[in-house]
Amino acid sequence: MWRQGLVLAMLISASLAVGCASGASTAPRGAGAVSLNAFSPTGGGAGQTVTITGQGFARVRSVQFHGVSAHFSVQSGNEITATVPFGASSGPLAVRTGSGSVSSRGAFILATTTDCTYTAGKAQYLYTHLDAGRYILQTNEFRSSAPLCLGTDGHVDFTVLSSSVSLGSVAAYVSIWRGCHWGYCTTDSGLPLTNSALIDRPGTVTTSVRTSVVGTGMWDDAYDIWFSEARSVPGNSCPTCMEMMIWLDHLGSTHPAGVQVRSGVRIDGLLWNVWRNGGTPGGTVTYDLAQAGTALSKADLGPFVADAVQRGYMPQSWYLIDVEQGYELWHGGAGLTTSRFAVCTPAGC
Repeated sequence: MWRQGLVLAMLISASLAVGCASGASTAPRGAGAVSLNAFSPTGGGAGQTVTITGQGFARVRSVQFHGVSAHFSVQSGNEITATVPFGASSGPLAVRTGSGSVSSRGAFILATTTDCTYTAGKAQYLYTHLDAGRYILQTNEFRSSAPLCLGTDGHVDFTVLSSSVSLGSVAAYVSIWRGCHWGYCTTDSGLPLTNSALIDRPGTVTTSVRTSVVGTGMWDDAYDIWFSEARSVPGNSCPTCMEMMIWLDHLGSTHPAGVQVRSGVRIDGLLWNVWRNGGTPGGTVTYDLAQAGTALSKADLGPFVADAVQRGYMPQSWYLIDVEQGYELWHGGAGLTTSRFAVCTPAGC
């Protein structure tokens, strides 16, 4: 259920712009307490220098990357630089001082695979198989030829290591998908499934995600979910398809495609603003979360499908073919991170 599954988090303020991996201190409150506000970059390989910001760094005893000790240098009471150690893995950062210890809520992604695009004057697409092909990571830089780098440790996660994209509209959609994306399919997805199956049997398709966002640039943190009249879409054109986007968060003067047709629509206990673009059936419908969030846990897609069908945007007989999660990049976006993503179908997660 979305009411149970959505962990709400308010948009992180510009004062935490670098990295935006928030932490929670185990030290007592008051003078000398230690806190970890952010780290940057949010991913990289062994030997990478990471800047950690917070408070109470005067007497730092250790810095660890997912339990592995790192070389570090205290720059001030509010800043540490640390080197990602060999043998580390993806996970939280921890700082221990004489006043207490703190671990980051967000994970540092140890990038063992890096996808970097740069071809002057050309759109750029790179694909990396994750979890033995059950998920696929894509750069999908469809309106830009600017340098853009993603990093992943091979699990179902990724981080935007660097981004020079800058456009007045969406330049790229960096994401992980499960299902069939324009004829390119993951293994053992359990898709396609009819809309009627999702509506009639709650919990048929659920999804979980955890993200870390940044306070700079222009972007949206969003699902991109595709439906088709046919069971499969062989190429990159689909005249009888519908795109459903679910926006969890965004920054800058970004907004969903089309026009807002309803506000404050309650779906399973949460309020959403509904945007619509294109004809019926088909086009795009976007559910924009009224209060920004960065995590879902076993969220059911059925109620969204039911709402779109009820509005006449697509019929019950159409098929869910693909579920994607990532970030539409308008400008910048370095540091945006998905540390966990899953799509569960009758075939498993």
